[in-house]
Amino acid sequence: MARKDYNKFIKEFYSNRDEYKVISIENEPNYNLAYAKVINTNTLLKRKLKTTYNSGVFVDIFPLDNIPSKNIKSFYRKQKILNEMLMLKNMVYKKRKFIKQLCINIGRILIFPFSTKFLIKKITKNVRLN
Repeated sequence: MARKDYNKFIKEFYSNRDEYKVISIENEPNYNLAYAKVINTNTLLKRKLKTTYNSGVFVDIFPLDNIPSKNIKSFYRKQKILNEMLMLKNMVYKKRKFIKQLCINIGRILIFPFSTKFLIKKITKNVRLN
């Protein structure tokens, strides 16, 4: 959905039923994604993810933003780096080959000073600049 509609949806979402809820970085302090979810609160979804919020069965809601007319490569490179940093923050430990796990651990040390919320704000700011 377009960014304007997305923001309005997040702000004004309500349901006649108590079973549906929108979670996003704007209304859930421990949320760790750059997009929203509409969840069914009467269900419980068990996943091996690093989440600190309860999630039932859900539908992802993605904001659509403009693509820049200039410096497209620079824009995508920056978005890719920010998204990979966010992915590293949210990655769950599992058994991997030594070299791969070493690279992940080094990456986590390097991005440690950046909070998940900070990275999500940077991702959102980068797409809104266009």
